[in-house]
Amino acid sequence: MKNEIIKVENLNYKVIEKGFFGGLNEKPIITDVSFNLMEKEILGIVGESGSGKTTLAKLVMGIIAATSGKIKFNLTENKRSGIQILFQNSEDIINPLRKIDDVINESVRLFNRKAFEEIKFELLDQLKINSSLLEKKGYQLSGGEKQRVALARILAVRPEVLILDEPFSAQDVESQLNMIELISFLNKKNNISFICISHQINLLKHFSDRIMVLNKGSVAELGKTKEVLNLPKQEFTKKLLAAERLI
Repeated sequence: MKNEIIKVENLNYKVIEKGFFGGLNEKPIITDVSFNLMEKEILGIVGESGSGKTTLAKLVMGIIAATSGKIKFNLTENKRSGIQILFQNSEDIINPLRKIDDVINESVRLFNRKAFEEIKFELLDQLKINSSLLEKKGYQLSGGEKQRVALARILAVRPEVLILDEPFSAQDVESQLNMIELISFLNKKNNISFICISHQINLLKHFSDRIMVLNKGSVAELGKTKEVLNLPKQEFTKKLLAAERLI
């Protein structure tokens, strides 16, 4: 039986905005969201732009603080380094003037000093990063190559949970298929649990165990991927699926 690794209970997040006539108003971004993530599970989160997907990821990561609610972790090491995130623009963290070999070496040495070379080349092999890429600098890499180097830095930490924010954005079909294959591999080989945020349900259906549908910051639907896709209960979910011609 799988263990629960993250439990989110009644999470709320509001921001303060200036009203039309002056004054201040509370604007809810996340409203009463509850869900869990099991070990070795891949949870897909979908919703329209502005539905709160990335905000929810930041709340789980502790980047921003919830207005109310609870987030419980059951990580093996009970350390926040056990959960990592790859944002949509994470490749921007790679210094365009630094050599890629130095970028990867820095992260691997920081977290795995004893088995440095072994872990480094294991990461390169898993992420299919050609050794010739190591001599290049950040500005010489394509978007897909930068994404994999950013992933190498994250995986050097040996996370138990990895949140991916729009990992298929601006990718061609081949790159999307490669990313799906990589997520599935890391899930099975390294026992990493994933929260994968994407508006592309047609891609999530190939590898996610469950799907959570967000609508204006609230959970519209949550269930096994096949059940949500084949028997959607909510009109909003049906609308999303129809938009991608999945129903």
